[in-house]
Amino acid sequence: MKKALWAAAAAFVLLIAIVGIGAVRNALRDSAKLSAEMAAARPQPKLPRPNAFPDYVAAVNAIRDTSYNKYLSKVSPSTSKPRADLDRPATLAQKDALLKKNEAALRRLRQAFAHEYRAPPPAPSFDASFAHYKRFREMARLLAFESEVRAAHKDWDGAMSSAVDAIRLGEDVFRGSGLIGRLVGIAIQTVGRKGAWPAVRHLNADDAKAAARRMESLMARHVPLWVTMENEKEWTQAALREWYKDPDSLDLSDLEETEKGGPPARSSPLARLAMRRMIRTGYRNYTDYMEESIAKLKRPYPMQGPDPEVPQDVLTPILGPDPSAAAVRDTNNTAQNRLLTVALALQAYRAERGAYPRVLSALVPDYLKAVPADPFAKAGTLKYRRENGTYRLYSIGPDGKDDGGTPIDDPAEIARSEGNPRTRYSVRERSQGDIVAGVNP
Repeated sequence: MKKALWAAAAAFVLLIAIVGIGAVRNALRDSAKLSAEMAAARPQPKLPRPNAFPDYVAAVNAIRDTSYNKYLSKVSPSTSKPRADLDRPATLAQKDALLKKNEAALRRLRQAFAHEYRAPPPAPSFDASFAHYKRFREMARLLAFESEVRAAHKDWDGAMSSAVDAIRLGEDVFRGSGLIGRLVGIAIQTVGRKGAWPAVRHLNADDAKAAARRMESLMARHVPLWVTMENEKEWTQAALREWYKDPDSLDLSDLEETEKGGPPARSSPLARLAMRRMIRTGYRNYTDYMEESIAKLKRPYPMQGPDPEVPQDVLTPILGPDPSAAAVRDTNNTAQNRLLTVALALQAYRAERGAYPRVLSALVPDYLKAVPADPFAKAGTLKYRRENGTYRLYSIGPDGKDDGGTPIDDPAEIARSEGNPRTRYSVRERSQGDIVAGVNP
């Protein structure tokens, strides 16, 4: 009996050893496979020829005087009218002179609109520079200033054109960019729409119709958010691959210089081995997390479901973006552009026919190619009704409920934003209420 027990125990130990050796062999094989994947070269995206990107950069670098920022009106989202109490004093002649100083930059940007734009891939490093995005935001503010100056001259078509140019700029910034470019593009379009709303009801039929058509064209070439997340994934993977090749190339600990005044000592071979293991684990987990996030974002907003669980390695919680936060900002941006497009078509209809239509379908095909869908709804178009000689136009918003056009309004956001009164109407993931045209930014 004892011999049988010993034989069984020996067989069990042998089995465990065989399984363990197999597991180690498999782990080494997987590690080698992952290392080979990380070392493999990736094809570069094909850029248009000519590419408008360097011309956009040249345009923003041609801005000569940014003091227009102190003259820009603050816009009240509840009325879409300039708030005079927040304006800085300046004569129209002074504003004209300031605009003239920057006319070469504006002209160069509009010349670049003739070409397709795609941002070249950034350097595969976590130290890559994205300084051009800051300059693109500066161009958006210049366009907003131009829109205000044109409006002050009662050139409402010009004011709308400048505003839509800013929206075009923001839409182009999405092309080829990662998440930072996406967020900057959304911010640029928000600036553009602030200038557009005050001009809408001053446009004649032809100008309103032309602006609506231009907005439709911009929306037709819109880059989905999941494509941006693919770009983000590929850039981060490239940065991780470069870091893996030289674990000492990136200092995460803010090390102080040694007592001798030279650079910090390089890692020991054992430390570099541990670092490579950490990077391999982060690369694999980050890739899986991003692929699940991208699959989520390919679905319509109401069907996206919860975010994937964030792997708890060292790197993924730092590198992995929040897909739901990005989705609500991006979907709100889409809804806002569609609301503006419909508002322009409604203005053209009223200017020609003396009253707003009973239903939005009456805008098709003379004023719109199609009534835009509500991106926050499972099905159906933006909501609309006439009231007291005007109308209420809205999206049901991120809560997915039709509140009859009651706008999102959370006064507590003012305190959270350190006193900015506009934030009470901001659209967030848990906002309750509807996104009403001209009210919610």
